[in-house]
Amino acid sequence: MHLAIDSLTDQEISASPNDLTAIKQIAEQYGFCLVKSAFTKSQMQSLYENMLNTQNDFEGHDLPDLLSCPRLRSLLRDDRIIGPARMLLGDKLVYYAETAISFEEKIGPLTLNPYRPLHRDAFGTPKGLDHPWRPDPHKPEALYPSYRFAIYLQDYREYSGGLKVIPRSHIVDKDYLAQNLLRKYWQPISKRMMVKCFERDFPLFNVPSQPGDLVIWNLNTFHAAGAVRLKLDRRIALMPETESQLLSDHADVVCDQPGPRNAIFFDYGAPAQETDLYLKSRAISRNQAYLRLDHSAESTMIKPLHDYWVYDDPAQAAEMQALGVQLRFDNLIVSLSFFLIEQLALHKGDFNCLFSPEISP
Repeated sequence: MHLAIDSLTDQEISASPNDLTAIKQIAEQYGFCLVKSAFTKSQMQSLYENMLNTQNDFEGHDLPDLLSCPRLRSLLRDDRIIGPARMLLGDKLVYYAETAISFEEKIGPLTLNPYRPLHRDAFGTPKGLDHPWRPDPHKPEALYPSYRFAIYLQDYREYSGGLKVIPRSHIVDKDYLAQNLLRKYWQPISKRMMVKCFERDFPLFNVPSQPGDLVIWNLNTFHAAGAVRLKLDRRIALMPETESQLLSDHADVVCDQPGPRNAIFFDYGAPAQETDLYLKSRAISRNQAYLRLDHSAESTMIKPLHDYWVYDDPAQAAEMQALGVQLRFDNLIVSLSFFLIEQLALHKGDFNCLFSPEISP
C-alpha cells in the first residue's frame, strides 16, 4: 500500500487575478480558489512593513479587525479583493469584521500552534446560532453566501504551514469526519518507518500558495491551518492527526516551515439570512470567549473588542458605502453590552456607574 496523492492539480484550482469568471467557477466548483500573483513583490514587502508597524502601533496587544488598522484597511477596498467578492456574492457586500491578522517577527506560537483540526466555519441557522449550516438538498445550487480571503506572506508550495482543504466539501450535506476517523491503519512511509493513517472516502488538498497569491474559500468548506508537506513527495496531503504524529515522532521526514506564519484573513458576505445568523453567532462566541478568560497578568495582551475597534470614522464608513459595502457592528455591540452588564453587576445594579468618567466615554 502506498500513500495516496489526490488527483487535483494546481492548474485546476488556480486563476489569474483578472479572470473573475474563472475565479467564480473554480471557487463554486471546489469550494476554494487560488488567485495567482495578485500582488507584486514590492506590494508584499509593503504589506509586511505595514503589518510590522501595525503591531507596533498596538504595542503588542491583540490586533483588531482590518477596518480599525489605518495601515492595512485599504485592502478591504482593493479592486483585487472587491472584484472577486462581487463576482462571488453580488454587487452588495457585507463586512462584519470577522478578520484576523497573524504576525510575528520570529517563529513563535502563531506559527507553531496553528488551528489544525479540519472544520467548517458556517454556523448559525434559524434553529440556533450554534447550529452548523447545511446545504439544502432541494437547492444544490444555493451556496453558502460568505467567503474568506487570505494573503499569506510565506511560500507554502514547497514548505509546510499552509492551508489544507477538502475540495467540494462546501456542497456536501454530510459530516465527513465523524464517519471516517474511527478507521485507522498503519502505513509505511519509508523502509524503516510506519505512520498511523485514517481511511477516508474524500480528498485532501494542501493549497500551494506563494507570496503574492490570494486564497479564497467558502465558509462551508472544510479546512485546517498548518498543513504538513512530506519531503518524499510534497503533493501528498494527510489528515491533521497523522501530521501531528509525524511532527511529534518523525519530524525529519517533514518539510520545515519557511518562516513566521504571517497572514491576513477577512470575510465578505452577501446580505442574506445565512450571513446575518453567522455574524450573530460569531459575535456571541467571540465575546463569550473573552469573558471566559482568566484576566490575570498573563491575559493583559487581550482586550475587549470595544476598547480598540474603530467604527466611528465617517470617512471610512463613506468609502465603504460608496463601494456597496454594508458595515455590521454586531461584534462591537455585543462586546459593549457584555461590558456594561459586567459593570452593573460590579456596582450592584447602580445605573449611575454608567455615567462615571471611567465608563461613559
